Amino acid sequence: MRAAGAVGPASRPLLLFYGLSQAGRAIVAARSDAIEVHESHGLTLERPVSSGVLGVVLVPKSKGQFPALAGAVGSPGLSTSVQLGGLMAAIPELAHLPQLGDNWRRALPVWPSAPDPVWSKSASSGIGATTRKVPVVVVFPEPQPSSVEELRQALGLYPAACQVDPSELGGPQGEETPDGHGVVINWPGSAPIQPVFGPDGRWWLRPAVCGKSAPPSLLMTWWAVLFALSAQARYHPVEWVAALDPNGSSEAVVLELALDVALEVVPQLVLEAVLAGEGDSARAP
Repeated sequence: MRAAGAVGPASRPLLLFYGLSQAGRAIVAARSDAIEVHESHGLTLERPVSSGVLGVVLVPKSKGQFPALAGAVGSPGLSTSVQLGGLMAAIPELAHLPQLGDNWRRALPVWPSAPDPVWSKSASSGIGATTRKVPVVVVFPEPQPSSVEELRQALGLYPAACQVDPSELGGPQGEETPDGHGVVINWPGSAPIQPVFGPDGRWWLRPAVCGKSAPPSLLMTWWAVLFALSAQARYHPVEWVAALDPNGSSEAVVLELALDVALEVVPQLVLEAVLAGEGDSARAP
């Protein structure tokens, strides 16, 4: 990782990915009973003509390093092929970038709303029983959902939000957040929102990238992203360098920023995976 930080973006994904690949092998060895050594990556790439780097398609395989590591850390894998841009849009630190375009679902910022919880009747908990609801503000990309039905459909693309009772949506009443105007939702207090990397304990909703299944963990998402970027740098160097040229490529900003973010995020995610194997966690609650 230090070596990756000392070189430019043209060769950085090679060092980032192979550093993460070696870390993944160590995690599998420490946390899995499997003794099989996987020589294949467990993913292959399809490069559609004129698709650009973000349009590259990752195709999952049943065996290899990717599914082995996903199994070791308890992460969902990839059940279907997915475009690189879709994986990058599901990473919170990249989701706000306009250069990703409108082709992929993005991770959504979630902020606390009113400090007092909402108490509502719960038929499943017995007569007179109540359940605790936590008001939160979900910031959607423009245009924001303008009706309860649109809100229900939008949340249906985010697996963690499937636990939200549609009757609790309450309409798209808005509230301002540091990420912009958002929609207030009463979130079940017993259904935690997926936390995302960062000591500030920020909340995000991450989209499904394969159908309606839960997305791979952030560690596995970065693994797939860096695998794809390293393959572009290694096997398509002319196109890769051209994609990094901000004077001629609309993808240059998001690609270079993704590599910068990876330098900070990936070591932390590896640490979390190691500590989780010891019954601890590096992630803030």
